[in-house]
Formats: sequence, structure tokens, C-alpha cells
Amino acid sequence: MSVPQRALFLVSAGRSAAAVRLGPEAVEPLMKLVEDPHPYPLNPYALEHAILALGGLGDARAVDKLISLYRRTPYYGHGHVEVITALGSLPTPQSIGFLADILKSGSEYKGVATGSLIRIGAPAVETLFALMSHPSDQAEQHAAVAPGADDVMRRIFALDAKRHAAIALGKLGDVRALEPLLHWLKIDADRNEEGEWGLARTDAEAINRIDPAALTPEQWIRYGCLDPEGSGKVSYQAEKAIDDMGDAAIPILLGMFECRSWVVRLSAACKLARIRTPASVDALIRLLPQANENSDTVRMAIIEVLGESGDIRAVGAILTAWQRRYCARAAVSALRAIGLEKMTREQRALFDELHRRDGL
Repeated sequence: MSVPQRALFLVSAGRSAAAVRLGPEAVEPLMKLVEDPHPYPLNPYALEHAILALGGLGDARAVDKLISLYRRTPYYGHGHVEVITALGSLPTPQSIGFLADILKSGSEYKGVATGSLIRIGAPAVETLFALMSHPSDQAEQHAAVAPGADDVMRRIFALDAKRHAAIALGKLGDVRALEPLLHWLKIDADRNEEGEWGLARTDAEAINRIDPAALTPEQWIRYGCLDPEGSGKVSYQAEKAIDDMGDAAIPILLGMFECRSWVVRLSAACKLARIRTPASVDALIRLLPQANENSDTVRMAIIEVLGESGDIRAVGAILTAWQRRYCARAAVSALRAIGLEKMTREQRALFDELHRRDGL
């Protein structure tokens, strides 16, 4: 059996890896199969295995054939995922441009295209950076990719493309992706107020591929708040940055309270407690009445931290919070930690009244 015959036999049998081992002589017959798969009806999946084998063989002549196949088959046609995967092993300007177009479209295979661009590596970096940096309000850039979509949908595609490009750059270790990835982490936290993180885990994985020395103390603090369930390294670096910055970290942490996710705000409150200065206590006192309607957990955490501070200035804020919200046990524990004997007569009277009201 000749090499071309063996190549066709192997892909018909679903053995694309074995076809790759045949070497350059297998390229021509496989490209002919990709151009016209109808003469090979034995296995409907022979086309997919031929595509993967062409990617494994690494012959740049296959790029145009694969892109043409993708464009002429239906949206859910056989071979779409395989074409995108194979192009990740064929680092040419055409393949990089095509994969970038996939990111800018409404395709459900953006994640596969992102993985292929990551495999291409350095040759794709500048294309990814241009895509990540492109103004998202210029929807016309996507007219050729999604001509049937209206401007709103094109803007959505643009934002999604920017995010996937940032993820790819981060996983390639490019420090320029750091701020965009932190931005997307915050957006994901805002969308998922209950702490269900979705794509945020992918953002965090990309940040973790960037050289830790490239992150500033401010970025470590923000990252630590936005990814509270992340690795111990992230928590350690965030806490170290807070300890080093002291009161200078307070505005950064206060900024995290703008996030709608109670998980992020809880993390920010706990980190604010590390500073243990009059300025941090003032900040917590100001935050206590500002907590959102759905943040009883955050409110109780702030009360607990204020109690641990032992600062008499916190008594009024804790009593006010006790009056308005269900946080009786946390308030009693905090006030006792501060010292009931330090209260004014009016504060002690209010404490006794609330104590009786809640049956404590």
C-alpha cells in the first residue's frame, strides 16, 4: 500500500496520529480529501481526522484549504472545531488572522480559537494585542465577520473578542494583558453577585501565567479582592502589599466596595481590617451604614472587625446598624469586645433597649 493510500486508510479508521507519522508524503492526499470529501464515504468522520492530521503535519500549504473548508460548510457542519484546532499548529499570518476573526464573530468556538492562538504563541501576540486594544465602540470592524448583526450585537462581539484576546495574552505571559484581565474580573464579579464566577476562573488562570514581579502592590490588592477563592500565593501577595502600604491601601480597598458582589466586598472588608490604624477604623465606620440591601454577611463582618479594633468611635455606628438590620449577635459581641463601660449613658441605654427587644 502506497503512502497516500495508507494516509486515507488511517484517517478513515480514525487514526489521525498514525497518519501524521507517515510524514510529508501524506499531505497531498489529505488536502485532496479536505477539498472534496465525497469520494471517501466509508467513515463520516474521516474528514475530521484528515483535518487534524494536516495540522499535525505542520505543512503551511494546508492553511488555505482548511479555511476554505470552514467557510463553505454550514455553521454546525463537520470539521469546524477540527479546523480551528489544526490552525493552531500552522502559525502563518493567514491562520492567525482567521482565528482572530473567529474571536470577533458570534461563533460558539471562541474558546477553541483562543486555545489555538495560545499554541501559536509569539507570532500571534501582536495580533492579540491589537484585538484587545481596539476601541470596543467601533462596531464597523466586525461588519465583514457578522454582516447580519446589528450594531449592538457587533459591540457585544467586540467586547467578547477583547476578553478572549486578553485571556490568550495573559496565558502567553504578556504583562500588557494584566489591567484588562483585572477589569474583566470585576465585570464578572458585578454580573455574578452571588459569587458564581463563570469565566472569572479563566481570567484568574491567565493572570497567574504572568510574571508575579510585574504586578504592582495596588494590582495585587485588587486581584486578591476580586479572586478571594484563588491560590494561597494571591492571598499572601495581597496581604503583603497591604502590610507594606498601610493607610495608602485604604482607597484601593474602598474602591472594591463599588463591586456588587458581596464576596468581593467581604474580602475587601477583611483586608481593610489588617491595617488596624485609626484611618482604617474611620473607613469601616463610614462603610457600615452604606452596605447594600443584600449584604448582611458583609455588614456583620464589618461589625466584627470594628469590635476587634476596640475603638470607642465605632460604638455609635454599631448601635445604628443594630437598630436597622438583623445583626444583633454580631453587634452584642462587638460592643462587649470594645467595652460596655466605655459607652456614654445614652449609648448604654440604647444597648439595653435593643438587648431587650431582641431577647438576648
